[in-house]
Amino acid sequence: MRKLTKLEKFGLVAAVIVAGTYFYIGKVYDPEAKALKKTVIKLNKVVKEHSSLKDISSIKSINNTIKKREKKLEEIVYVLENTAKKRDGEAEITELLSRINSLAEQNRLAMTSIIPKGGIKGVLFAWSGFDLDMKGSFFSFVNFLSGLEKMSEPLRVKDICMERNGEKEGALNICFTLMI
Repeated sequence: MRKLTKLEKFGLVAAVIVAGTYFYIGKVYDPEAKALKKTVIKLNKVVKEHSSLKDISSIKSINNTIKKREKKLEEIVYVLENTAKKRDGEAEITELLSRINSLAEQNRLAMTSIIPKGGIKGVLFAWSGFDLDMKGSFFSFVNFLSGLEKMSEPLRVKDICMERNGEKEGALNICFTLMI
């Protein structure tokens, strides 16, 4: 075997260094650089989410908010109880039933009967219940319910039943319980 010249030795060392660098960059450095980029992106997302969070309120401010809302709730309950007391008079109920009857006529519904049911126990006050029977179309009844919803007095409608009326096409017999 012949002895390598100095130039061949330097070339061989340079080739080993280039090959080693190539394998280091390709197999070690690049995957680590990609992993670092992914980690930086995830970290930026976490930092962005963290900075978007609001500071946690102190216990004192939470307690103040609770006290304010409790006072507001007491006021609302007081108003509801007084509204219920004002509404107990027969004259007011009769006047309200008259307005409801007018609303039914405006929506082309024919009231066939109004039957008092008496007092119905509620959470804050007792309701005055009435069974109402009427005739008309479905859309007229929906408009009637929309009108009831717009009234300022507390009203409740339940137990709605509808049957086809054989007299006219699209006509219904409607019955429900109205609580005033």
